[in-house]
Amino acid sequence: MAKNKRPPITFNRPDVFKLVHGITKDEYNIILERQSNCCKICGKHKVNFKKQLLVDKVGDKVRGLLCPTCKASMDALGENAINVISYLEE
Repeated sequence: MAKNKRPPITFNRPDVFKLVHGITKDEYNIILERQSNCCKICGKHKVNFKKQLLVDKVGDKVRGLLCPTCKASMDALGENAINVISYLEE
């Protein structure tokens, strides 16, 4: 082996889905089944989207699976979601 080359690092690759979303694929499928394969906010069925429904989390808690439009809306609202709800209820 050449002096400047390192041996390859071997490790068990962790579940990338769990790293990215904070839940396993099995947990995702359980939540999806509970939501009848629909977005938790707008209720559109997952077949209306090219990709899977997105995981909506606050801290370590998963709130639900959302379509891209609803997920973007929730991300944009952030901490102001409670204020928006209060405003809409007036």
